[in-house]
Amino acid sequence: MTTDNQIFETTIPFQGFYCSIHDQEIDSTIECELEYYIDEKDYSESDVESWRDSIEYQKIFLAYSNQYVDFVNSELGLASLKFKELESPREYNFMTDRISYTASYDDVKKLYDLYINSDMFVWVLKDQFTSYDGFMSYYSNDVTEWKKKPLSAWDLNEIGSLLLCHWKELDIDEIDSLDYNMCPMSEIISNELPDIG
Repeated sequence: MTTDNQIFETTIPFQGFYCSIHDQEIDSTIECELEYYIDEKDYSESDVESWRDSIEYQKIFLAYSNQYVDFVNSELGLASLKFKELESPREYNFMTDRISYTASYDDVKKLYDLYINSDMFVWVLKDQFTSYDGFMSYYSNDVTEWKKKPLSAWDLNEIGSLLLCHWKELDIDEIDSLDYNMCPMSEIISNELPDIG
C-alpha cells in the first residue's frame, strides 16, 4: 500500500570522480590553489608536497556530492531530492562513483505520470537494460513489464530510470553543474582543501 509519505531511494546521472569532468574540476581547483601559494606566498616544493599529501579527497567528494543535489533539484524542477550516500568503488575497472538520493512520493509519482507512457521511457529502458556481450541486465527492457509492477515497489534503479528520462528530456549537461549559479563547484572544492599555513 502506498502513502504520500513514502520515500524512495534513487540515483541520478553522474560520471563519477574518475577521468570525468568532475575529476578535472577538482584537479583544476587544486592546481589554482597551488599556483597562488607558490606565486604569492613563495612556498617551497616540500611545503607544497606536504600540503598535497594532506588533501582528503573523500571529504571533497562528499561535499561535492551534497552540492550536486542542489543542482539536480534545480535543473529537474524537483524539491525533494536529498543526498543519501556516495558509493565509491575500491577500483574503477567495472563501475564508477554512484550518488544515491532520496525522493518524495509526490516527485516520483509526478515523473511516473509524465514518462511511463512516453517514447522517451521506452528508449531509456532499451538503452539501459538491453543485455549485450559483457552485460547481463537484471531488469526487463519491455515497458509493459514495468507497468505491471506497482510504483510503491520500484527500486533505486527503476526510479533512476524515471529521473534519467527527465534529465534527457530537459537536455541537461553535467558540465553545467560546475558553474551552478548558487555555488560553483570550485568554491565547494576550495572549502574542503587544507590550509597551507
